[in-house]
Amino acid sequence: MRNFLGLIFFSLIFSASAQTTYIISGTVVMGSSNKPVRNALVTIAEVSTRSLKFSCLTGEDGRFTFGNLPATKFSLSAEKHNASPEFFHETEGYSTAIVTGPGLNSENITFPLITGGSISGTVRDDDGDPVRDAQVMLLRRGVFAGRFHTNFEKQQQSDSSGAFHFGHLIAGNYLIAIQARPWYAQNGLMEAGSAVRSELDVAYPVTYSGSTTDPNSASPVSVAEGASATVEITLHAEPAVHVELLHPNTETRNPGLTVFAIGPGGFTIPMNGSFIDTGKHQEFTGIPPGRYEVVEPGGPRKTVDLSGDSSLEIGDTPGSSLSGRVIVDGQPVGSNILVVLSSDTAHVQPEVSPDGSFVVSGVAPGRYQVELANAPGYYVTSVEVGGRPSPDGKIDVAEGSAVQVSIVATKAVYHVDGTALKDGDPFAGAIVLLLPNDITRTSLIRRDQSDSDGTFTLPSVAPGEYTLLAIDDGRDLAYADPAAIKPYLGRGRKIKVPLSSSSPAKVNVAVRQP
Repeated sequence: MRNFLGLIFFSLIFSASAQTTYIISGTVVMGSSNKPVRNALVTIAEVSTRSLKFSCLTGEDGRFTFGNLPATKFSLSAEKHNASPEFFHETEGYSTAIVTGPGLNSENITFPLITGGSISGTVRDDDGDPVRDAQVMLLRRGVFAGRFHTNFEKQQQSDSSGAFHFGHLIAGNYLIAIQARPWYAQNGLMEAGSAVRSELDVAYPVTYSGSTTDPNSASPVSVAEGASATVEITLHAEPAVHVELLHPNTETRNPGLTVFAIGPGGFTIPMNGSFIDTGKHQEFTGIPPGRYEVVEPGGPRKTVDLSGDSSLEIGDTPGSSLSGRVIVDGQPVGSNILVVLSSDTAHVQPEVSPDGSFVVSGVAPGRYQVELANAPGYYVTSVEVGGRPSPDGKIDVAEGSAVQVSIVATKAVYHVDGTALKDGDPFAGAIVLLLPNDITRTSLIRRDQSDSDGTFTLPSVAPGEYTLLAIDDGRDLAYADPAAIKPYLGRGRKIKVPLSSSSPAKVNVAVRQP
């Protein structure tokens, strides 16, 4: 009898829940024109377990409908033919999920797809002739992971007509960098019976949009959503440098140098120079005069000005070194977690052994922040430098020094659930940030985007005091820059993790400032 009654009770519950179902519906449109998109593939997937997943094609009117859904949270994505999937209100990998349930509106959603833009251009030489096989680099200026950067996007070679084309670009500001070699260049040759170098001993400087060789004067190429931009870049040949390489060990014939041009925002571009062994000395040539970064194997990165005829001492400075060990939850780091050391001008990622030890040489002087990569949810709890605790977790590296460090990390086990509210109502699509009191500890920042019912979850939070902040528009927000985020801090809510209450935290949504 007990089993029979239990079966009846389960059947009644199942029947009641089966009758309470919900709908997700809407229209896919192109964001630039608001026109409906037919035959777009729309997919919903249950967020927590991904056990429920459904797809359909939009109709002639761009409409889609998913019925008989349980009360839960679904991701929503759409894609056109030959295009990548886009998630609903996606921003830097975060999106707004659709929540179904009593009293929640999950119908008549307008899903705008991004219309990609493009940049087309031509590379020409001094005579106006096309330059073929030029390396054309596309850089984008914008906010990435809360910081303003100039990031490399993609690269291609110009064709026989000097043309290049970059498509499927999101709206934003871009720079073009061109590296090429004059087709007639013959570097290192001398005129017969003369100390004068050949007029063919020339090279092209790295040249940027606006046909400038000064990276700080490069003209941004603005691409609006769905729009096309056209550029023409002219290269001017200059006499190539001839730099004699001076080494304390005169028998060293292959210095293994790598030379980089310093591009916009510190982005470095490898130069295609060449080494010439005259029998008496080695020299480096094939690039124009300019300011470069020179990197020796195992040595420091040097910023040098290379003129037409000059010399460069190499192997004269051992460079600074870092050595130490990483311990995670009381155990060696293993083979997965990576250590990342970042300063304002340098980025170091030492190779870590399974026992957690590492040694890296050629470290540029500076003040380094310690972070972990490939380690979601882990954070650095302490840093010792030379056996002494670093109060702010930073590592100071002086020129020519050998620094010994110890890094301890653990997994953050707390999370913060909450609801973003505007005028007392749940607000969808807000950027939600959990900012540590020491805003310079950017590795502790947690981020989410509020879902259709205003809810959010900030996972893997370390213990400590924070400001919980929600802003209505998170696009291109440099939240990891203390100066950029400071005006918003007073509009957030102070919390301490772990929370004293299990109730979801509520936070009012601030308006994005111009």
